[in-house]
Amino acid sequence: MAKSFSIRHQPGFTTIAAVCFVALYLPIIVLVVYAFNEAPSTSEWGGFSLKWFQSASQNAQVIDATLRSFQIAAVAATLATIAATMAALATTRTPPYPGLTFKYAMINQPLMVPEIVTGVALLIFFSRIKIFTGYSGLGYLIAAHTAFCIPFAYLPIRARLENMDLSLERAAADLYATPWQAFRRITLPLLWPGILAGLMLASSFRSTTSSSPNSSSRAARTRCQLTCSARSAAASPLKSTRSRRPSCCCRSSSSRCSSSSAGNATRPKPTKKMGD
Repeated sequence: MAKSFSIRHQPGFTTIAAVCFVALYLPIIVLVVYAFNEAPSTSEWGGFSLKWFQSASQNAQVIDATLRSFQIAAVAATLATIAATMAALATTRTPPYPGLTFKYAMINQPLMVPEIVTGVALLIFFSRIKIFTGYSGLGYLIAAHTAFCIPFAYLPIRARLENMDLSLERAAADLYATPWQAFRRITLPLLWPGILAGLMLASSFRSTTSSSPNSSSRAARTRCQLTCSARSAAASPLKSTRSRRPSCCCRSSSSRCSSSSAGNATRPKPTKKMGD
């Protein structure tokens, strides 16, 4: 007698699942643990300390970047979820028509294209718009992150709509309910779990890197400031001020450059003598 196959019980599935969970969450646990490392390098453990969190809470650039990141995340995730809900309704509540597969491919294109390609394409696109309009603000970042987050919110919302029973919406139409009344009283309450899942996915997968040209140098300068402030705080108070001053790249290189250029502009140029 042939042995029946059961998909619920497969040999080795529990071991494979455990290895996958360890590979996924172990780097996150290591990152969280080393956030409390007193040493400035992750190659050694210097003891438990909260000085890095204290330095970050006292750094104006870190606070400003964090608040701006939360602001962009909230607006972009909300707009992406609204757009994904309308796109899911338009692609699931209509009979198949020519071009529907092309729309699926266009909506899910950011999932298949590498993030660097999408980022460079958005940078070129919005830079041209900035040249023509002259506008510079958070609108470009919000629009770029919204375009990136739409497919992440679209997938769970569309899956929820495809699994919903259409007989309830048809019954509402038979009872002379308008399309808006049927959507608000029947479709939206049943679709709400998918909308929340799409909102959470859009918020978690949102890219938090800034698209400004000097974002990398600003991030490097911020990391240098955190390290230098922690080192100066740990220095002995008996040392002089000059010895405790950190000599690194974060000591306002831009101001030094501007001051040196201003000094060069105001400094009179030496005149050549006739005999030279």
